Amino acid sequence: DALLGDDDSLRLDQLRELTLGEFEDRCPFAWVRIGDLARVLLACPKLERLRAWGSEIGWTQTVQHGALERLELVTGGLASEVVEALLRSKLPRLRRLDLWFGQPGWGASATIEQLRPLFDPTHLPELRELGLINAEFTDAIVEALVGSRRLATLERLDLSRGTLHEPGAAAILTHAAAFRRLRSLDLDANYLSPALSEALALALPGVVRIGEQVDPTIGRPEGPPGYYAAVGE
Repeated sequence: DALLGDDDSLRLDQLRELTLGEFEDRCPFAWVRIGDLARVLLACPKLERLRAWGSEIGWTQTVQHGALERLELVTGGLASEVVEALLRSKLPRLRRLDLWFGQPGWGASATIEQLRPLFDPTHLPELRELGLINAEFTDAIVEALVGSRRLATLERLDLSRGTLHEPGAAAILTHAAAFRRLRSLDLDANYLSPALSEALALALPGVVRIGEQVDPTIGRPEGPPGYYAAVGE
């Protein structure tokens, strides 16, 4: 609203790239309220790159936008209605999509079922780089991808900061040939055991980035393992 005002009369016809909320002091997401990105796209018909970093990301209506090539929503709490409206929108030139999901305590409510349209490559046909990041259902994302035609169309896949552990890792290993076609698979900051990390590195040399993994028993010496998205607030 600060950018566009109270109505929809303002148009930024020449704007090609816009970043909202990513301040140098890296304040918590909760301090930055983004607002309705559908309004931004409607006001910026030639926008090619949009990055939003913060909380309260909105997407209130279906949008048809013929110029957008890169969209990044970086948050600790992505709402289900945002995912649904985004995936109903027509973005025929979108080549890179990064979605951070987050933790339910900070507003994350998207589910794997709402992502199903994304796994059909006839939707967003130019998509080559996909980040499904900071999710508490990363295993389900992997299982959906390996059963879809989307994986064959991707060049880069980012599943970092999520909850990938034994079920998702097993699916990647079973379908390793499909993942070898990627240029990059980022699994940093998940919950892979040393044995699984080693097996994935051997199965996907030059493709996978294991990075630093999280121990799910930390802070839970007597309880079951805990799997959480890396970033909430």
